[in-house]
Amino acid sequence: MEIVQVPMYSFAANCYIVTDGACCAVVDPGAEGVRIVDALRQKGLAPEMILLTHGHFDHIGAVKQVKAAFPQAVVTGCRKDEELFTDPAKNLGRMYSDDPQQYQIEVERWVAEGDVIQLGQTAITVLETPGHTPGSVCYQWDKGMFSGDTLFDHSYGRVDLYGGDPVAMIASLRRLSTLAGDDRATVYPGHESICTLGESRRFLQQLLGEYT
Repeated sequence: MEIVQVPMYSFAANCYIVTDGACCAVVDPGAEGVRIVDALRQKGLAPEMILLTHGHFDHIGAVKQVKAAFPQAVVTGCRKDEELFTDPAKNLGRMYSDDPQQYQIEVERWVAEGDVIQLGQTAITVLETPGHTPGSVCYQWDKGMFSGDTLFDHSYGRVDLYGGDPVAMIASLRRLSTLAGDDRATVYPGHESICTLGESRRFLQQLLGEYT
């Protein structure tokens, strides 16, 4: 599987273009939809799905542009963030745009804990990791994970926005601290730089030791 990071300069968020053979997905198209669409077309790619880690404005803001360019792309997310996907006041889109409708999106496929998404030859498993939002998810496969705003490189997502839950976040981080997988597997976060699963586990185990 090949992954290209498309930084969103507007909000310092990360979008990812993922390919496995002829199959393609876009993860968290949060802004600058023209850049994302251009990047896909330059590579001759037509995404079959748009994977969303959660419903905040900086992760969904370009969904409509990508969907308009590639109507076959199935918008995918967790139903527990349905409020955020549809309400710009709650997903913060209203604060940052004169056109809050771009932050009202339709999710076509709802996923939940344990669901498996097939992209080419790669099986991607859905992990529900609430805390940053009620419906935050990570997408894990054998060589990596998209962690959204649950887990960053030696940091983690804030819990003081609408739907944030510090107790749920601690539980999610505790789960990720013992997540099975190769130490060399790559973690692709919603902001900041990529890291490895081994680095993340060590960071979380040290962090969570303060809460035991």
